[in-house]
Amino acid sequence: AVSKGDLLFQIDPSSYQLAVDQAQVNLDQAREAVTALEAAVRSAEASVTQAKAGVNSAQSQIDDARAGIESAEAAIKEAEAGITSARAMIAQSTAQLEQAQREAARAKRLADSKAGSVEDAEAKAAAVTAYQAQLESTKAGLQQAQATLEKARAARSEAQSQLVIARNGLTEAEAAVTSAAMARARQVRIRM
Repeated sequence: AVSKGDLLFQIDPSSYQLAVDQAQVNLDQAREAVTALEAAVRSAEASVTQAKAGVNSAQSQIDDARAGIESAEAAIKEAEAGITSARAMIAQSTAQLEQAQREAARAKRLADSKAGSVEDAEAKAAAVTAYQAQLESTKAGLQQAQATLEKARAARSEAQSQLVIARNGLTEAEAAVTSAAMARARQVRIRM
């Protein structure tokens, strides 16, 4: 006879305990996987941030190179204006020298023939010497302006090279941002 509260049968807990233990192991592994994925997401986000900093740096280098080109272009224009001015001054100095040489030759002929004074001939000869010095000085100014022009052209060329390098750096940095963002997106998708 079976009475109220009598044990009718007993289920063997070992098979259920095995399932509970396996579930606990699976839960622990899932928690470890989540922790690893969260670390991977943080790492990917850091990579994105770093790559964006690279883009900003490359953009700054591009801006600097463009400013260098603009500065060099201004220096080139200034040097070209200096060359034009020096050439005009050479033409003027040459004309003044030729005029002074003619006047000095005439004054010497007059002094030699006693029709003019020796002092006047000497003054005209001194004027020739002064115009020759002025012409040489102006020629030196032209050479300096030409050297300045070459230096400005070299600076422009260097700035253009820096611009190319900076643009390449920007392209690489943008690719790094894209790659890092894609890696982050993959980690986020895996996490979900």
